[in-house]
This record gives sequence, C-alpha cells and structure tokens, in this order.
Amino acid sequence: MKGKNEEQKVVVPSWYRRVVPEGYVRADLHLEGRSPLLMNSGETDPDSDDYRAFEALSKARSKTVEQKAQLRRLEWSLALYLDADLGPYIPAKNVQEMLRESATKWRRGADVSRSLVVVEYRIPLLYDGPRDEAGLWAAGYRYTTLVANAGAGSGRVQRCRPEFADWSLDATLAFDPEDLDEHLLRMVVERSQKYGLGDYRQGKSGGPYGAFAASLSESYTVLGDPTPNGEKVRDATEEKAHAVKVARIQTVT
Repeated sequence: MKGKNEEQKVVVPSWYRRVVPEGYVRADLHLEGRSPLLMNSGETDPDSDDYRAFEALSKARSKTVEQKAQLRRLEWSLALYLDADLGPYIPAKNVQEMLRESATKWRRGADVSRSLVVVEYRIPLLYDGPRDEAGLWAAGYRYTTLVANAGAGSGRVQRCRPEFADWSLDATLAFDPEDLDEHLLRMVVERSQKYGLGDYRQGKSGGPYGAFAASLSESYTVLGDPTPNGEKVRDATEEKAHAVKVARIQTVT
C-alpha cells in the first residue's frame, strides 16, 4: 500500500507552506494507516449554501427517504477536509495537536506548541482513489452509523463521515533544537501512535479508527537555511549535561 500511495504523491504548492524560523532543523514524519481514518472537519463555513441547507433539513420533523439521503450527503460533504488543488487533506494543526498531547507525558506539551512547526498548512492524505468530492462519494468513501442522541428526546441519530480505509501521509516538521531535543521528539512521535488521528479515534473517544504506525527521519537542514543553533559544537561540560538530560527522559519512559 505504501508503494501505491507514493505513486500518487501530491505536490504541495509553496503557498501552503509555513516560513520556517531561523535556526530550526527539519525532519520528515510518515504516518502509515493501520485502521480506517474518519474525517469530521472543523473548518466548515457556516455561511455556505451546504451548511445552511444541512441546518434547514436537519430541523425538519418528518423527512422522506430522499431527504434523509440528501441529509447524509450534506453531512458527509461538510465533514470532508477537501482542497481544490490537493484533494482530501489533514490540517497541520491536527498533527501538531496530536504531537503536543503525546508530549504531555514528559510535561513538554508547551514546548511542542511553541517550538515545533508543521511546515505544510494542509497535508495531503495519500491513498489510491479519486481526489474530488463527486468521485469520492460515488466510490463509497463514507461510513454511516447510528449513534446515541445527546440532545433532548434521546433515541439514536444517523451519522455519515468520510472514510479512508488505506491511507498514509507525509509531513515536514521543523523544530528548534535548543528547545526540543531530537531524541525526545522521536519518543513523542512513537507515543503519538497511542492517540490516533481523525474522528472516533482511540485517544479521544476510545474508537478503533485512525490508528497508524509512525516514523521520523533523521533531522536535516535545507540548502539556504541558516545554520541552526542546535548544531553548535558542545564543550565537555555541555555534552555531560546533555547526556544527563537524555538519561532522565529515558528513565521516565
């Protein structure tokens, strides 16, 4: 599956990339899906025609079969992270929040929020299949289920979410090596596998979705980037202090 995804790798335009601060080094994060990923977009425009149609239709007391089908399609469409150029994507903030949450084990969540950047604003979701809304719906990229109604009246309501059975993603991370030790970052990435990604995932709701295997490349600098402060040669005292810090982190794990 990984090889197939690589054949369809989507090139991210430069305007979808963040400016990397001076002194940061980079590393490539790869997530390989181990269970289907469900989307539930938080970027819906409440003034869009689809959103208004969904709101109006969902409030109808009695719905025909056709209206129920239309409601499922609208809910699915509003939950889909879709970019006109990239197709389905994962927002950078979702990946950063996943890493931040993982880092809280070592009380380093604030450091991840402050000193780590996910370079792409929108990270293409890699899979073998159509990348437009109509093609995805026609090909059955959806999951429909009944869930308990949290509102008045109890009962169960139907939910329809975009679903991707076989997926992966590649993201570029940039981090300040003076605030985030690369060894710690690797442990954060490894532990992020406990949390998952997307809707109804293990780390958020105990669901089985969005599980993945994660890997991080060796850190590197990009031609033209300033030499990072983290590459300064340490003297003997600094090396000893660094070794003690790493040992303490390993003890916690």
